[in-house]
Amino acid sequence: MACSAVEIPALQIWAKMYHEYEGMTDMLTGTMMEELATIITCVTGDARHRRTIYEADQDFERFDKTLNVLLIANFKDTATLWEFLRASLRQCHIHKLSKVGKDKAAWEKADVYLTNLMDSDTVLTLENTDEAIKRAQNYMHDRSLCWACWS
Repeated sequence: MACSAVEIPALQIWAKMYHEYEGMTDMLTGTMMEELATIITCVTGDARHRRTIYEADQDFERFDKTLNVLLIANFKDTATLWEFLRASLRQCHIHKLSKVGKDKAAWEKADVYLTNLMDSDTVLTLENTDEAIKRAQNYMHDRSLCWACWS
């Protein structure tokens, strides 16, 4: 029996559920990097969201357990995990840069590129983020050339 365009094979559904519940989705969207940044700054940051040292330590312990589960379930070794974490951090930075500053349009191009990759269930690599950064740089370069022509 062939699958129609609207049917999703059971294995694919299982894989998506596994993917979601192992924390990979949070990492793919940069959420885990933002969470780590919050844990680092929460004891001295905004008073409305300030945490005690003990609460921050508990959060970090949970973060560590999540990383260990991810390492065992999804990565062959720690080096592969760290490369993925670097790519995820870059994606988080690119997403933030796409929202602020004079070059936000350039970074939005990079953010859209990475978002499209993630929407296609591509696990981000350093090469993907290098390509996204190049796209932003090329856009900024082209825009500066355009301004030079008008000057």
